[in-house]
Amino acid sequence: MTGFQRILISPQLETEGIEFIKNIIPKGSKSADFPAHRNGVKEYITISKGKLLALIGDQKFYLEAGDSIFFQANNKHQFENIGDTECHYYLIIDSYGV
Repeated sequence: MTGFQRILISPQLETEGIEFIKNIIPKGSKSADFPAHRNGVKEYITISKGKLLALIGDQKFYLEAGDSIFFQANNKHQFENIGDTECHYYLIIDSYGV
């Protein structure tokens, strides 16, 4: 997880079930493997800069600036910068009502 930055944008309101986060992955780096969340947890990602490979369960998604993805987060997941610059993306983790 070398150089991976996680910036919590929203107040830390775990009881409210919503987190708004900005992640930055340096060129050539990737996140750790994130474990599966509870059933019902959803993640929304929008890429603001660079290119990202999202590994969600056994699926691969190639994303670049302007792209968005939504997924049920009850599978392990990992994110890798596959571009020539830093990759910046915004993440919403929705566990409201779960």
